[in-house]
Amino acid sequence: MFTTTNNILLGKVLNEHKLVDSTNDQAKLLLSKSKPVEGTVIIAHHQQRGKGQYGNVWAAAPGENLTFSIILYPKFIAAASQFALSQAVALGIRDALQPYVNEVAYIKWPNDILVAGKKVCGILIENSLQGSSLSDSVVGIGINVNQTDFNCLPHASSLKVLTDRQYDLNQVLHRVLGCMEGYYLQLLANRAEQVRAAYLQHLYLLNQPATFEADGHTFEGTIRGIDTNGRLLLEGADGITAYGVKEVALVSSDIKA
Repeated sequence: MFTTTNNILLGKVLNEHKLVDSTNDQAKLLLSKSKPVEGTVIIAHHQQRGKGQYGNVWAAAPGENLTFSIILYPKFIAAASQFALSQAVALGIRDALQPYVNEVAYIKWPNDILVAGKKVCGILIENSLQGSSLSDSVVGIGINVNQTDFNCLPHASSLKVLTDRQYDLNQVLHRVLGCMEGYYLQLLANRAEQVRAAYLQHLYLLNQPATFEADGHTFEGTIRGIDTNGRLLLEGADGITAYGVKEVALVSSDIKA
Protein backbone atom coordinates (compact mmCIF):
# COMPACT_ATOMS: atom_id res chain seq x y z
CA MET A 1 0.00 0.00 0.00
CA PHE A 2 2.80 2.42 0.88
CA THR A 3 5.77 3.16 -1.36
CA THR A 4 9.24 4.59 -0.85
CA THR A 5 10.01 8.19 -1.81
CA ASN A 6 12.56 9.93 -4.03
CA ASN A 7 13.62 12.20 -1.18
CA ILE A 8 17.23 12.66 -0.13
CA LEU A 9 16.60 11.05 3.27
CA LEU A 10 13.06 10.62 4.48
CA GLY A 11 11.18 7.60 3.22
CA LYS A 12 13.79 6.06 0.96
CA VAL A 13 13.52 2.98 3.17
CA LEU A 14 10.07 2.00 4.40
CA ASN A 15 8.99 -0.83 6.70
CA GLU A 16 5.25 -1.48 6.48
CA HIS A 17 3.33 -3.43 9.12
CA LYS A 18 -0.31 -4.41 9.39
CA LEU A 19 -0.23 -4.38 13.20
CA VAL A 20 2.29 -3.21 15.83
CA ASP A 21 2.12 -2.15 19.46
CA SER A 22 3.47 1.25 18.42
CA THR A 23 5.63 2.40 15.54
CA ASN A 24 7.92 4.23 17.96
CA ASP A 25 8.56 0.99 19.84
CA GLN A 26 9.18 -0.80 16.55
CA ALA A 27 11.67 1.88 15.51
CA LYS A 28 13.51 1.65 18.84
CA LEU A 29 13.67 -2.12 18.46
CA LEU A 30 15.33 -1.67 15.07
CA LEU A 31 17.82 0.77 16.59
CA SER A 32 18.68 -1.70 19.34
CA LYS A 33 19.64 -4.34 16.79
CA SER A 34 21.33 -2.34 14.02
CA LYS A 35 21.78 1.11 12.57
CA PRO A 36 18.95 1.62 10.07
CA VAL A 37 19.42 4.06 7.22
CA GLU A 38 18.64 7.62 8.30
CA GLY A 39 15.14 8.54 7.28
CA THR A 40 13.83 4.98 7.57
CA VAL A 41 10.04 5.04 8.01
CA ILE A 42 8.15 2.47 10.06
CA ILE A 43 4.45 2.64 9.20
CA ALA A 44 1.54 0.58 10.49
CA HIS A 45 -2.06 0.11 9.36
CA HIS A 46 -2.97 -0.24 13.02
CA GLN A 47 -1.29 0.38 16.38
CA GLN A 48 -2.49 -1.46 19.46
CA ARG A 49 -0.78 0.94 21.84
CA GLY A 50 -0.10 4.11 19.89
CA LYS A 51 1.77 6.70 21.93
CA GLY A 52 0.88 10.36 22.35
CA GLN A 53 2.61 13.14 24.26
CA TYR A 54 3.00 12.91 28.06
CA GLY A 55 2.14 9.20 28.22
CA ASN A 56 -1.23 9.62 26.50
CA VAL A 57 -2.59 7.05 24.05
CA TRP A 58 -2.93 7.94 20.37
CA ALA A 59 -6.15 6.28 19.17
CA ALA A 60 -6.70 5.90 15.43
CA ALA A 61 -9.12 3.81 13.39
CA PRO A 62 -7.28 1.00 11.55
CA GLY A 63 -6.55 1.70 7.89
CA GLU A 64 -8.00 5.21 7.88
CA ASN A 65 -5.11 7.33 9.08
CA LEU A 66 -1.33 7.67 9.00
CA THR A 67 0.59 6.26 11.97
CA PHE A 68 4.32 6.13 11.40
CA SER A 69 7.74 6.81 12.86
CA ILE A 70 10.96 8.11 11.33
CA ILE A 71 14.48 7.28 12.44
CA LEU A 72 16.90 10.22 12.35
CA TYR A 73 20.50 10.83 13.42
CA PRO A 74 20.56 14.58 14.20
CA LYS A 75 24.04 14.58 15.73
CA PHE A 76 24.49 18.16 14.55
CA ILE A 77 21.85 19.33 17.06
CA ALA A 78 23.01 20.13 20.59
CA ALA A 79 21.02 18.51 23.38
CA ALA A 80 20.14 21.97 24.72
CA SER A 81 18.68 22.87 21.31
CA GLN A 82 16.69 19.70 20.67
CA PHE A 83 13.40 21.60 20.43
CA ALA A 84 14.64 22.73 17.00
CA LEU A 85 13.88 19.23 15.73
CA SER A 86 10.35 19.43 17.12
CA GLN A 87 9.89 22.74 15.31
CA ALA A 88 11.12 21.33 12.00
CA VAL A 89 8.86 18.29 12.24
CA ALA A 90 5.77 20.31 13.15
CA LEU A 91 6.42 22.83 10.39
CA GLY A 92 6.83 20.13 7.77
CA ILE A 93 3.54 18.52 8.69
CA ARG A 94 1.73 21.86 8.90
CA ASP A 95 2.96 22.89 5.45
CA ALA A 96 2.05 19.50 3.99
CA LEU A 97 -1.52 19.56 5.33
CA GLN A 98 -2.29 23.21 4.61
CA PRO A 99 -3.10 22.76 0.88
CA TYR A 100 -5.71 20.12 1.71
CA VAL A 101 -7.86 22.37 3.91
CA ASN A 102 -9.57 25.75 3.57
CA GLU A 103 -8.87 26.92 7.13
CA VAL A 104 -5.45 27.94 8.40
CA ALA A 105 -3.39 25.12 9.90
CA TYR A 106 -1.65 26.13 13.14
CA ILE A 107 0.94 24.59 15.43
CA LYS A 108 -0.27 24.39 19.01
CA TRP A 109 2.73 24.38 21.33
CA PRO A 110 4.66 22.24 21.53
CA ASN A 111 3.81 20.39 18.31
CA ASP A 112 0.15 19.50 17.76
CA ILE A 113 -1.36 20.53 14.42
CA LEU A 114 -4.74 22.25 14.64
CA VAL A 115 -7.21 23.06 11.88
CA ALA A 116 -10.45 24.90 12.72
CA GLY A 117 -9.48 24.57 16.38
CA LYS A 118 -9.40 20.75 16.22
CA LYS A 119 -6.39 18.44 16.46
CA VAL A 120 -5.56 16.61 13.24
CA CYS A 121 -2.01 15.53 14.07
CA GLY A 122 0.00 14.54 17.10
CA ILE A 123 3.77 14.15 17.34
CA LEU A 124 5.93 12.25 19.82
CA ILE A 125 9.71 12.63 19.47
CA GLU A 126 11.96 10.41 21.57
CA ASN A 127 15.58 11.56 21.55
CA SER A 128 18.70 9.74 22.68
CA LEU A 129 21.76 11.74 23.71
CA GLN A 130 25.46 11.18 23.26
CA GLY A 131 27.47 13.67 25.26
CA SER A 132 26.12 17.14 24.60
CA SER A 133 24.42 16.28 21.29
CA LEU A 134 21.58 14.14 19.99
CA SER A 135 22.61 10.72 18.77
CA ASP A 136 19.35 9.36 17.34
CA SER A 137 15.73 10.38 17.31
CA VAL A 138 12.52 8.46 16.77
CA VAL A 139 9.87 10.80 15.39
CA GLY A 140 6.40 9.35 15.91
CA ILE A 141 3.55 10.91 13.93
CA GLY A 142 -0.19 10.31 13.86
CA ILE A 143 -2.28 12.14 11.26
CA ASN A 144 -6.07 11.85 11.11
CA VAL A 145 -6.83 11.49 7.41
CA ASN A 146 -9.99 9.54 6.54
CA GLN A 147 -11.44 8.79 9.98
CA THR A 148 -14.83 10.44 10.60
CA ASP A 149 -15.93 9.04 13.98
CA PHE A 150 -14.46 11.06 16.83
CA ASN A 151 -17.30 10.69 19.35
CA CYS A 152 -14.88 9.91 22.15
CA LEU A 153 -12.43 12.61 21.06
CA PRO A 154 -14.37 15.89 20.86
CA HIS A 155 -11.27 17.98 20.15
CA ALA A 156 -10.10 15.82 17.22
CA SER A 157 -10.80 16.09 13.51
CA SER A 158 -9.46 14.78 10.20
CA LEU A 159 -8.85 15.88 6.63
CA LYS A 160 -12.00 14.05 5.55
CA VAL A 161 -14.18 15.68 8.22
CA LEU A 162 -12.81 19.09 7.29
CA THR A 163 -13.19 18.73 3.51
CA ASP A 164 -15.69 15.89 2.93
CA ARG A 165 -13.14 14.16 0.70
CA GLN A 166 -11.42 10.78 0.80
CA TYR A 167 -7.61 10.87 0.59
CA ASP A 168 -4.95 8.50 -0.71
CA LEU A 169 -2.85 7.74 2.37
CA ASN A 170 0.30 7.09 0.35
CA GLN A 171 0.07 10.47 -1.37
CA VAL A 172 -0.43 12.28 1.93
CA LEU A 173 2.53 10.40 3.42
CA HIS A 174 4.80 11.41 0.54
CA ARG A 175 3.76 15.06 0.84
CA VAL A 176 4.42 15.07 4.58
CA LEU A 177 7.83 13.41 4.26
CA GLY A 178 8.88 15.81 1.49
CA CYS A 179 7.91 18.93 3.42
CA MET A 180 9.45 17.65 6.64
CA GLU A 181 12.72 16.83 4.91
CA GLY A 182 12.96 20.41 3.68
CA TYR A 183 12.96 21.75 7.23
CA TYR A 184 15.28 19.02 8.51
CA LEU A 185 17.79 19.94 5.82
CA GLN A 186 17.52 23.57 6.91
CA LEU A 187 18.61 22.51 10.40
CA LEU A 188 21.45 20.53 8.86
CA ALA A 189 22.49 23.67 6.97
CA ASN A 190 22.70 25.63 10.25
CA ARG A 191 19.49 27.57 9.58
CA ALA A 192 17.80 26.89 12.91
CA GLU A 193 16.90 30.57 13.37
CA GLN A 194 14.95 30.56 10.10
CA VAL A 195 13.13 27.43 11.21
CA ARG A 196 12.34 29.05 14.56
CA ALA A 197 10.98 32.16 12.84
CA ALA A 198 8.71 30.05 10.64
CA TYR A 199 7.50 28.12 13.69
CA LEU A 200 6.52 31.35 15.45
CA GLN A 201 4.74 32.56 12.31
CA HIS A 202 2.39 29.57 12.52
CA LEU A 203 2.13 29.27 16.31
CA TYR A 204 -1.44 29.03 17.57
CA LEU A 205 -2.57 32.07 19.63
CA LEU A 206 0.71 33.96 19.29
CA ASN A 207 0.13 37.48 20.68
CA GLN A 208 -3.54 36.67 21.36
CA PRO A 209 -5.02 36.75 24.88
CA ALA A 210 -6.27 33.44 26.26
CA THR A 211 -6.92 31.64 29.54
CA PHE A 212 -4.28 29.21 30.84
CA GLU A 213 -3.84 26.97 33.86
CA ALA A 214 -0.63 26.42 35.82
CA ASP A 215 -0.06 25.11 39.36
CA GLY A 216 -3.81 24.62 39.77
CA HIS A 217 -4.63 28.26 39.03
CA THR A 218 -6.18 29.82 35.94
CA PHE A 219 -4.97 33.14 34.59
CA GLU A 220 -5.17 35.37 31.57
CA GLY A 221 -2.04 35.36 29.47
CA THR A 222 -0.62 36.07 26.05
CA ILE A 223 1.86 33.86 24.22
CA ARG A 224 4.90 35.96 23.30
CA GLY A 225 7.15 33.27 21.86
CA ILE A 226 9.36 30.28 22.61
CA ASP A 227 12.74 30.38 24.34
CA THR A 228 15.84 28.51 23.14
CA ASN A 229 14.91 25.50 25.29
CA GLY A 230 11.47 25.26 23.74
CA ARG A 231 9.64 26.67 26.75
CA LEU A 232 6.48 28.70 26.15
CA LEU A 233 6.84 32.40 26.96
CA LEU A 234 3.60 33.64 28.49
CA GLU A 235 2.97 37.24 29.46
CA GLY A 236 0.64 37.63 32.43
CA ALA A 237 -0.03 40.20 35.10
CA ASP A 238 3.44 39.64 36.61
CA GLY A 239 5.35 39.83 33.34
CA ILE A 240 6.72 37.09 31.10
CA THR A 241 7.20 33.56 32.47
CA ALA A 242 8.74 30.56 30.69
CA TYR A 243 6.81 27.31 31.01
CA GLY A 244 8.05 23.85 30.16
CA VAL A 245 6.01 21.01 28.74
CA LYS A 246 3.30 19.83 31.19
CA GLU A 247 3.72 22.99 33.32
CA VAL A 248 0.93 24.96 31.65
CA ALA A 249 -2.25 24.17 29.73
CA LEU A 250 -4.54 26.21 27.51
CA VAL A 251 -8.01 26.45 29.01
CA SER A 252 -9.92 28.61 26.55
CA SER A 253 -9.62 31.29 23.92
CA ASP A 254 -11.93 33.62 22.01
CA ILE A 255 -9.94 33.02 18.83
CA LYS A 256 -11.64 30.80 16.27
CA ALA A 257 -8.84 29.11 14.38
